[in-house]
Formats: sequence, C-alpha cells, structure tokens
Amino acid sequence: MHGHNYRVFVKVVGTKDPDSPYIMSKDDLQEATLKICQSLHNKMLVPMLSPALIVTRSEGHIEFTVKGTTEHFKIPLRDSMLLNLEHSSIEELCRYFTDRLHADLRSKNLTGNLEEIKVTVREYPGLECEICEPTGSKL
Repeated sequence: MHGHNYRVFVKVVGTKDPDSPYIMSKDDLQEATLKICQSLHNKMLVPMLSPALIVTRSEGHIEFTVKGTTEHFKIPLRDSMLLNLEHSSIEELCRYFTDRLHADLRSKNLTGNLEEIKVTVREYPGLECEICEPTGSKL
C-alpha cells in the first residue's frame, strides 16, 4: 500500500454579480472546495465499485481483498473514505470532486452567475485531469 498527494484547482466562469465586483464570493468557493478536500484528507480512498476488490464492512473497520490474490487489508473506518467509484484514478477523483462541488454550490444557491466550473486534480506536474463543464446556460 502507498499514498498519493493531490492538488486541486478550481476555476469559475460566469457573469459578474451586479451587486459585487465578482462572479461569486471567493470565500464561498473556497469554503466549498476545502470542505471536499478535508473529507478526503489523510484517508484511505476505497473505490467501492472496483471490479478488482472484494469490500466488506466489519465493526468499525473496512476490509478488502484484492481478487485473485491473498492480499487482505483491514483499515479503521474512521481512516477510510468509501467512494462510489471503480478506481481511485485522477480521472474518477476529478469527476467525484466536480460533482460534489456542483452539488454543494447548488444547495447553497451560489450558482446564479456561473456558466462553467473547471476542476483540475493533479498528482504531479504533467499528470493531471481537468474537467470543464460548460453548461450553455447558468448552472
């Protein structure tokens, strides 16, 4: 087992709020972004839909076995983040992050001036995934 570090970049495109010099409050965008980052920070990311893993929960733990091997892991649930993903790749993490960011901003009615959100997840320079979601209209 080994760990990865990621950097996340978020860019918004839209029209300026008539009552503000901004598209949206930097504080609101930063708060929503940090909330997602903090939920993943220092966690074992477990792709629950992985075709390569057999994943089970036991009392206070998550256990998984790599199919076709004897590799078996038991990790405290508090140290794990169970993700509805097939893989913990930068592509799937970028999609996960983008979806969560959209949902959080929508739930707080902060998307009124947004036309596009661009999320980049970078493992290291040169290895990154970027999702740019133009909506054609406001989110």
